[in-house]
Amino acid sequence: MMGKTPQTRLKEQYDSYESLINDIVHSLSTSIGMADYIRIKAIELYDKMQPITHTLPHKMAVDCVYLAANAEGVRASVRGIQAITKGLYGFNIRPETHKWVMEHIDDVCETLKCNMADLPLRGRIASVDSSE
Repeated sequence: MMGKTPQTRLKEQYDSYESLINDIVHSLSTSIGMADYIRIKAIELYDKMQPITHTLPHKMAVDCVYLAANAEGVRASVRGIQAITKGLYGFNIRPETHKWVMEHIDDVCETLKCNMADLPLRGRIASVDSSE
C-alpha cells in the first residue's frame, strides 16, 4: 500500500481548506515581504477565482500570492516561490498561472486593481497581448 502524498499530508494538518489557504497565503507572503494590503488582495483573488477554475486550492493560493505580489511590484519568481514552499511544506508548489489566468484576465486585473502589464505574464501568454 502506498503512502500519502505530501499534498494530502499537508491538507490533513488543517481542519478546513480555509485555514490551509490562510496559512499558505500568510506564510508565503511573509516570506517574500508582502505588505498586509497585498495579502488581502491575494485572498480576495483566491475567493473569486477558486470557484471558477479547476485548480487545486493549495496551488490556487500560491498562484494568487504570486500574482498579487508581482502586480504590486514585489518581486516574486517562480523558482523563488518553489524554494519557499519547499522549505515551508516539504514539497514544491509551483505557480502555474499560465493554466488559467488568460481566461480570467479581466477578473484578475479588476480584483488586483492592476493592468495586465503589471502581471508576470510570459511566453505565449504575453505574446497574446502584444499581438493585439
